[in-house]
Amino acid sequence: MNFLPINPLEIDLCLDYKGKFLNTPDGNAPTNGVSLPSPKLSDSIARQLGMDIVCGLYAVGQALPTEMTLSAQWNVSRTAVREGLSILIDKGLVEPRKKAGTLVMPRSHWHLLDPLVLFWIRLATPDEGFIRSLFELRLTIEPQAAGFAARRRTDQDLIRLQKAFDIMSDDRRTEEVARRAEIQFHRTIIQAAQNQVLLPLAESIEAAIVWANAHKTKSKISVRASLNEHSLILDAIHRQDDTQARWSTEALIRSAIEPTSAWSRPAGAGERTDARPALYA
Repeated sequence: MNFLPINPLEIDLCLDYKGKFLNTPDGNAPTNGVSLPSPKLSDSIARQLGMDIVCGLYAVGQALPTEMTLSAQWNVSRTAVREGLSILIDKGLVEPRKKAGTLVMPRSHWHLLDPLVLFWIRLATPDEGFIRSLFELRLTIEPQAAGFAARRRTDQDLIRLQKAFDIMSDDRRTEEVARRAEIQFHRTIIQAAQNQVLLPLAESIEAAIVWANAHKTKSKISVRASLNEHSLILDAIHRQDDTQARWSTEALIRSAIEPTSAWSRPAGAGERTDARPALYA
């Protein structure tokens, strides 16, 4: 049975307060000497089929191969195939129909904010419209989260933010490590906001950051190019200045969103003479 290999660098890592990278529970590649149990067979099946659907190997309305066919193709039990299909059904990618089989559903049915669905899309090549939607979600949510974080942050939150920023700033660190530290920086802001409804959206925000970083890598732009903007956010949260935290966060997101793709606004369009982001003017 040969499932699609996953590059360990694509697996999101968490950063503890000492600055060591740790595997997330759903990771399947050990790092830093930490061993993790192998993923369940049904999870691997769901990931393979999910990637196939996201990549367009199955058209909307097309039936997936039957349980018997997939079982024989991958030399696995029908129970494992059935469990894998159940994962896809729960995430809205497919839907069972009597006499028609398991049909691929349109993207409007997918649970696009589900961490696994986002992960599959991230490994595929997402269309620019979807990336733009994620950035707009980030622009809507993250500045307010930064404002909440400035008012509600704990000393431990500050330690984690400072540690992530220090790693980003450290020229001795690789670019990959710096990019992971940037993700942790923004994840900590969401956590520091202390809003239970915001927490599930952290994965969407991280996905937008990953795609922005991919563009930077392609354009040979270092993550350290945005250190000044991150420093302003860190300083505002440290001083518990919620207004400045919102402004600085929006400015950072806008600086990331505009060069990322061809859908940035034309030069000179909508420019302002003041430095304050339009959303909070």
